[in-house]
Amino acid sequence: MTFTYLAAALIGLTPSSIEALADRTLVLEVILNGRATGRVAEFHERNGALYARPSDLNGLGLVLSPTLNDEPIALSTVAGLRVLIDQPGQRLIMAAENSALQPAEVRNGTATTLAPLTASEAGAVLNYDVLATLTDGRVDGGALIDGRVFGAYGVLQSTGLANFTPNAGQRGFVRLDTTYTFSEPGKMRRWRAGDVVSGALGWSRAVRLGGVQISSDFNLRPDLITYPLPTISSSAAVPSTVNILVDGVRQFSQQVQSGPFVVRTLPVVTGAGEVAVAVEDAVGRQTLITLPFYASATLLTPGLASYSAELGSIRRDYGLATDRYSGWAANGAVRYGLFDQLTVEAHGEATEGLALAGIGAAWRVRTLGVVNASVSASTGLGGLDAVAGEATGGGSASLGFQRRSRGFNFNLSGSVASDGYRDLAAVSGAPAPHSTLNASFGRQLGSYGSLGVAYVSQHARPAVYGPSLVGVGVDPRRSVRTELVTVGYSVPIAGRVTLRASGFRDLRRADTYGLGLSLSMTFGAST
Repeated sequence: MTFTYLAAALIGLTPSSIEALADRTLVLEVILNGRATGRVAEFHERNGALYARPSDLNGLGLVLSPTLNDEPIALSTVAGLRVLIDQPGQRLIMAAENSALQPAEVRNGTATTLAPLTASEAGAVLNYDVLATLTDGRVDGGALIDGRVFGAYGVLQSTGLANFTPNAGQRGFVRLDTTYTFSEPGKMRRWRAGDVVSGALGWSRAVRLGGVQISSDFNLRPDLITYPLPTISSSAAVPSTVNILVDGVRQFSQQVQSGPFVVRTLPVVTGAGEVAVAVEDAVGRQTLITLPFYASATLLTPGLASYSAELGSIRRDYGLATDRYSGWAANGAVRYGLFDQLTVEAHGEATEGLALAGIGAAWRVRTLGVVNASVSASTGLGGLDAVAGEATGGGSASLGFQRRSRGFNFNLSGSVASDGYRDLAAVSGAPAPHSTLNASFGRQLGSYGSLGVAYVSQHARPAVYGPSLVGVGVDPRRSVRTELVTVGYSVPIAGRVTLRASGFRDLRRADTYGLGLSLSMTFGAST
């Protein structure tokens, strides 16, 4: 410092002038990698080092640690960044490596903001579906009736089934469901009170309840893509045009500046496919990047959750004259996107004398497909009659694999359950099967149509009823085995006419089989 003041005295500068030079504020136009950013920022020079606020640097497209506050930092501490002050031009010239730059996002079109929903007006609607048949002078038929009253505070809906010629012991009219629904579109949430169907996962079973329900509903946001989309990252050495192709079909293009870029919102459908990104510079040189992908609606975007919770009374004999509510029940299910490749699940049920809990997951295996797995356990009888030697608790497990592509679909899944395993559906009279095995295969044949084959095997127990139901005393260890094979084929044969053929065969009953053949015709493009 003594040398500095001595040099300053020789050229006529005072100590205060030296301090002003050592700490000054500069307002400079920023040039980044030879390109004018159109931004002017404030910088501070201290003892030969240049400082700037992280918010200004982020605005210029530089990558910084998210833990920084907005206190000025030295530009020399930003990895991959070099700067030079152009005093005559009042410019700051920055040279940044790709690692120091935020990637430019390539989008399909411009982002749009959904307009706020208008307040619902009050009103009412009545839907009906009537069917009648005449056989040997006797008229049989009925009507399905759906009435709704709606307004700003929700929708009240009631449905019923009318029978024109009820038999002995049948009612002329049976109420089906009566439900009040209130929706919160901003939170993608619905509230229901009345007759509800419990939320279920791929490995659990739904039941009907009379009570209340709160659940997520992504249908309230039709613009929201709930499953992970493939992402492509690359860089352009010079300003270029990025062309996006999905399965060989050009989807959109966008101009990008030199530096890294990322394509996140690819317009892909679910299943397997291939995305290609063609980067073309001003002189026509082209670089092609290809990425196989697998997108599945079974998965949730990381951070996104779906849920459902219900509390009420179990509904029995739905749609029958003996329809009634009895006992209490609680049910809950939740799914959460943990990573792009993994969605985790949890489920719980409870009623008097019964509790159940289970966990599951859906995992994308690279570009092969999605594996689903779950385990659950129950304890208690739930009001069912016990059979001598039968356990009062048990477990269930399931495993499956799905793959979809443009011309080929395949699914294989199975589940097993022990004798003592029970859930709310079992309390309602439908015990969980001992085991199930499902396999299906589908193939697109181009102009020759499409072919589908399915196999279903189930080792089921007969319905078991507790003291509050009919049929007490059915032994759950008796079982029924079913094996079915179905085949379906469809092909367009003339314009809007389609031929469909189907058949099934019960492999355990040689005399049980069926064949079907149909022709269908559409009357226009929208039918």
